[in-house]
Amino acid sequence: MKEELGLDHFEGRSWQGLHRHALMTMIAYAFLQHQPLHKAKREKKEETRPA
Repeated sequence: MKEELGLDHFEGRSWQGLHRHALMTMIAYAFLQHQPLHKAKREKKEETRPA
């Protein structure tokens, strides 16, 4: 998360700002992790569908 999503780019001065930046980074990470799982699930569902 540090290099790929920009967690290390925070240059703020407040604890609240750091918290918000870390939260948004974690949300972006969760979204990116969800994408391949959702795609794999959709492809598996299409394979099991009878023709």
